[in-house]
Amino acid sequence: MRLFSKLLLLLVLCISVKNADAQSDWLEKITEHRAKYFNSYPYQDRKPYEVADTLHLDFFAPDSAFKVTARFEPIEDAKVFEMPTYSGSSKPFQAFGYLHFKIGNDSLRLTIYQNIQLLKNPLYKNELFLPFKDISNGSTTYGGGRYLELTKFDIDPDNEVELDFNFSYNPWCAYGDGFNCPVPPSENHLSVEIPVGEKAFKKTGH
Repeated sequence: MRLFSKLLLLLVLCISVKNADAQSDWLEKITEHRAKYFNSYPYQDRKPYEVADTLHLDFFAPDSAFKVTARFEPIEDAKVFEMPTYSGSSKPFQAFGYLHFKIGNDSLRLTIYQNIQLLKNPLYKNELFLPFKDISNGSTTYGGGRYLELTKFDIDPDNEVELDFNFSYNPWCAYGDGFNCPVPPSENHLSVEIPVGEKAFKKTGH
C-alpha cells in the first residue's frame, strides 16, 4: 500500500511539473506575440502607428479560461461574398467552417473565413480569418471588434482547433483612419465578454 501511495504521489508530481512547463511555454508565446506590436509594426513602410504610440497599446492579463478547444465543422460549397470594411469598401471572402466551443457555461459558435485574394498567393493560401465582436467592445476593447489568425494546419485530424482569445488583436482601424479593416459579420457577434487579448488603444483623442 505504501508503495502504491508513493507511486501515486510521484505521478501527481510529474503531472504538476508537466502542466507548469506547458503554462510557462504558453505565457512565453503570448509575450512574443505582443512584442510584435512594439518591435514590428512601427517600422514598416505602411504602418498603423508610430514608435511613440506604442505607449498607448494595452493588453489584458493572460487567462487560460479563454483558451478552449473548438470543434470544427466544415462548410461545403460556400459562396463568395463581399465583407464590408470600416472604410466603406469591401473585400471578397468565403466561409470556410464553423467553430463550436464553450466558455464557462455558454455554448458559442464562430465562423472562420478565407480571404479570396490571399487564396491566389501560394504563401497565404492556407491562412484563415476569424473576426469577432463581444460585449466588451466600446468599453475595454475597440468598438469595431477584434481578430484572430488561424491556418488550415491548426485543424487537427479529429477536427479540433485550439482557440486562444489571448492572442486576439485590434484591426489597424483601431489606431487611425485610412485602413480597409473587415467588419466582423453579425454571425460572429458573441453574447459574452472576452476580457483577454488586446484592449482599446489608449491614445488621447483617438
